[in-house]
Amino acid sequence: VDSYLISNIASTSTATPKGKLLVLTAARVCVPLSPKTSLIKFEAPFMDLSKQQIVAEGLKMNLDYKNTWTCYVGGEKPCLKCSACLERISAFKANNAIDPLNEI
Repeated sequence: VDSYLISNIASTSTATPKGKLLVLTAARVCVPLSPKTSLIKFEAPFMDLSKQQIVAEGLKMNLDYKNTWTCYVGGEKPCLKCSACLERISAFKANNAIDPLNEI
């Protein structure tokens, strides 16, 4: 593994500068320090973006959102009630787009 991508976004509790630093620091500490793992990069490409901005970027790239998942509850289909689902629904609406997971 060359790098780890951390998927926290601007609306999460890690949105503060201190929170962002804590997430990255914790991630670095969780990986055993050895010659092979000390060169692993930690990246958080979405940390300063809202869910709405992330959906917009994915739509620009023609991302197939039916292959993505946000629900905290789990199961065969999203619950559409948890905070992650509600934020995703709102993000798609803000982008005038239909979330394919809502059609399952």
